[in-house]
Amino acid sequence: MSMNYLLGSYIIAMFMLIFISSWRLAFITLAVQFFISATILFSFEGIETISSQVQFVDLVLVRSLAAPLGTIWLLKKFNFKAEFDVIPANLVSWTLAISIIVVGYWCGQVIYPQRFQQAGFFGTATASILLGIYILANQRSIVGQIIGILIFEAGIILLEAFSKHQEAFFIQIGFAVVFLWTITLFWKFLAEFASIKELHGSDY
Repeated sequence: MSMNYLLGSYIIAMFMLIFISSWRLAFITLAVQFFISATILFSFEGIETISSQVQFVDLVLVRSLAAPLGTIWLLKKFNFKAEFDVIPANLVSWTLAISIIVVGYWCGQVIYPQRFQQAGFFGTATASILLGIYILANQRSIVGQIIGILIFEAGIILLEAFSKHQEAFFIQIGFAVVFLWTITLFWKFLAEFASIKELHGSDY
């Protein structure tokens, strides 16, 4: 599959995530972003080495499937409200989000001024990382924090895929373990906040 099509699909998923008020769609599009990054990475590197096989399990099974789908299942179990604004639905917040995206693509153009595809990949990854930081800084909800972390992670993975860089297998295992620990901790927080909501009617 053409790299341009994959990058275009990633960008569409990223915009759907931040501008459509649905936590279900947010986690589904995050799963799509991780899967696209995995497709890009393995189209360059293949999965012949132990390191690439560990990374395949991490990206496809853990980040693309287990983390987003597990979070969706928990939120449905706890009857979390259907609508959720990843970016607050007001002009100031959306203007800042769009400005962050523009800055990301500007960085790509500055670093790769004569190479459109490389500039697009780098700009998209940078925009995703910056958006993740922006969401983490502005979201008080535990669900928003999870989404912010995953957007940030998706940007880093896309940057890694674009750079065609692969760490040793034991480092890949470490990355996967830390990511699983982080997501498991968020799931534990979700369960705790769900109990608080039942007792006090608060939101999470």
